[in-house]
Amino acid sequence: MRWGFIWGLCLFPFLTIAQDYNNTYEELMMTGQQTKIPALFELWEQETPDDENLYITAFNHYMTIAREQRIIRPTETDSTSSEGDTFVSSEVMFNDSLFNISQSFINKGIKKNPRRLDMHFGKIHALWLKGNHRDQTSEILGLINLGDKLKHDWLWSGNEQPEDSKQLFTSSIYQYVENLYTSNRVDYVQQISERMIQSFPKEIANYSNLGAAFLMKADYKNALKYFKKAYKLDKKDIIVLNNLGHTYDMKEKYPKAIKYYELIKEYGSEDERDFAQEKINDIKLRMNL
Repeated sequence: MRWGFIWGLCLFPFLTIAQDYNNTYEELMMTGQQTKIPALFELWEQETPDDENLYITAFNHYMTIAREQRIIRPTETDSTSSEGDTFVSSEVMFNDSLFNISQSFINKGIKKNPRRLDMHFGKIHALWLKGNHRDQTSEILGLINLGDKLKHDWLWSGNEQPEDSKQLFTSSIYQYVENLYTSNRVDYVQQISERMIQSFPKEIANYSNLGAAFLMKADYKNALKYFKKAYKLDKKDIIVLNNLGHTYDMKEKYPKAIKYYELIKEYGSEDERDFAQEKINDIKLRMNL
């Protein structure tokens, strides 16, 4: 599977908030007066309801305080190390009430600023962090529909237009698809990929992603169907060739599997050629050749 742009090196990279309210907010945080912050947000919204920075700041604030870390202590039946030490782990959880407040603020911001792609991705990323893959997928599907309507004329932080908004959009969606795939949420991968094919029929990644979803379900017929569609778009794409070779190998169609690994040897880099040869050797060993 191919992935490019990875969205969000910082958690929610929104623009700097309005200076006066920013100073007040920071002062309250630094002086331990967090209990006054909800009143600040209320006043901010009353005075400047169209200020997108309010919704961004409030969203980030409530997302931060909603996040909780729970220590998981082992029971008597849990495993211990060879020295007899017990292992303590932790997991991140979210306070539902605070999380919902954060979502309420970002929803207001999105409603007032539907072209702000960073706001949409902020909401989607928050749902991912909470593990709400169903709603995350629903938001992604809705965003694809909105992208078609806007012809991907997006805005980003600072209300600036990205250099290549369509590439930013697709590469970010692919990253979310990868996250869902590695979390074994292949039904959601399938839904998103099928919808992306409708909007981006010439993007190889969409066919590869959909094929991978079917492959994860051991539905080799449909996996091959979409891998072959990707192959028609680019017969030298190494990821596509590997997907085809692997799927035929799983089907025990060894000559066809070798065919695609041989193509990797023809078009791939040195490391890719070495990998393909290893796969061919393994297949031939199983074929007793």
